[in-house]
Amino acid sequence: MLFTEGSSIVYQLIILFLIMGLIYQKFLCDNYKIKNKIKSFCKEHELTEQECQIVSFIMMGYTSKKMAEIINRSEDTVKKHRANIHKKVEVSTVIELILKIINH
Repeated sequence: MLFTEGSSIVYQLIILFLIMGLIYQKFLCDNYKIKNKIKSFCKEHELTEQECQIVSFIMMGYTSKKMAEIINRSEDTVKKHRANIHKKVEVSTVIELILKIINH
């Protein structure tokens, strides 16, 4: 057990910071890998820069409404980009799209 009743607060904080650092490093590494996969995936499927940005947002779990707010476009425009992505990639659901990217 990492923390016992006699553990000093300094010891507990050091352990917590070490664990947080490891989690952060893992997140950055995985994030970098996902970004590279998305970039490669977009190139292979000849997606536009805007479509590639939408793919990134999809991977982050954003809704069309949130994407529209971020890129300062209408929600209908985002939905059109999403439809184009599905057509180019030959998928019918977001789940299929995400699985294709992960397995890319």
